[in-house]
Amino acid sequence: MSKTKLGISVGFLAAGIYASGLLSAVVTVMLAGYVLLREEDEWLRKSAVKAVAIILVFGIFSSGIGIVQDLFRILDALVGTVFSFLHIGVPFSLDQVLNYLLDIMKTILLISCSFQALNQGTVRIGFIDKLTDKYM
Repeated sequence: MSKTKLGISVGFLAAGIYASGLLSAVVTVMLAGYVLLREEDEWLRKSAVKAVAIILVFGIFSSGIGIVQDLFRILDALVGTVFSFLHIGVPFSLDQVLNYLLDIMKTILLISCSFQALNQGTVRIGFIDKLTDKYM
């Protein structure tokens, strides 16, 4: 099993990067930055980029849901100026349900990637793997 310059195994560092995605995107980006600047192991570098890509994709989806919420707030404000008794919101709180589902999916994905990384394996994620392979 290959080691990093820190003296820990490559799989353990990759698992740590994936697991850090559950806590903070900033920590994940910093760890990935370290790997890209200092480590030579190609699998570890791809895993670091993949962890950041997963966080970015889920962040984009979450932002898209936020835009829908904002559009309903704008509509509510416009309608509320004329009809003060009328309130317009996202039907059935679908925005909250979708945010919860995204969080659950991200958590499951990052945990499964962490466990696979311990054995230097990977969880195949179609378009993220294609982008990682194309640009690395």
